[in-house]
Amino acid sequence: MKFHIIGTKEILVSHSGLALAGTLLQGTRIRQRLNRRKREGSPPAIADADNLLAMIGLLCMGKSDFEAVRAFEDESNQFFRLALGLKRVPSEATLRQRLDRLGAEDAAAGESEPPVRTILLEESAEMVRRHAPKLTPCWKDWIPLDVDVSPMDNSNSRKEGVGYTYKGTDGYAPNLAYLGQEGYMVNNQLRPGTQHSQCGTPGAGVWRFGRTIRSVRSGSGCTSVFWPPAGRVCFPRRSRADRPLCSTITERVSGRGTLRAETGL
Repeated sequence: MKFHIIGTKEILVSHSGLALAGTLLQGTRIRQRLNRRKREGSPPAIADADNLLAMIGLLCMGKSDFEAVRAFEDESNQFFRLALGLKRVPSEATLRQRLDRLGAEDAAAGESEPPVRTILLEESAEMVRRHAPKLTPCWKDWIPLDVDVSPMDNSNSRKEGVGYTYKGTDGYAPNLAYLGQEGYMVNNQLRPGTQHSQCGTPGAGVWRFGRTIRSVRSGSGCTSVFWPPAGRVCFPRRSRADRPLCSTITERVSGRGTLRAETGL
């Protein structure tokens, strides 16, 4: 086999798939909804949406540290900015400080406007609803929603929240939710490693199911099956009742005897 080696002035990148992620993100209303949020003082030089989308882009490439954004600040490397539709790439300090502030605002948010986390969850569910080619049932027409705690190994680190997990390592114990046998991530909850798997799980379950159903059928009411501690919820693709989903789920979670009686499905 002969190889032809040529020179080029084009910029070659190893993360070209980010263009596809950027296309999906630009099809959401994340930027518009964040820009409508009320804030004190003059508008920042780098919008909240640019900071949030930059962090999403880093996570798409498997980079979870703020300092990873330094590689894309150089004006000669425009792919990251163009792929995500950013006006400016934030610095490491700006990215960290802005996301910390958004988290603090979410914690103190009232009912006047949705928190940033709610916006992300709703837009993520809408993205799955619009673009997922299919959702494969696990039994007949029942769609699985797998919810489970998956400990992470963060040994030899001093990060906030790291603790001794039931896996026998120091780390976090995030609660993750995946929809369908394809495994579309619809929600997750970062939890300290010392938190028990069932601590706060039923309440978090009710909170996340309402957003999950939007990705299957907007406004659908349905019956649901949930059995702890395995953490799988199944619901039919078509409605069997006219009752709203949230009220149905609440009854199932509050009536634990009923929950356990339905685990034979």
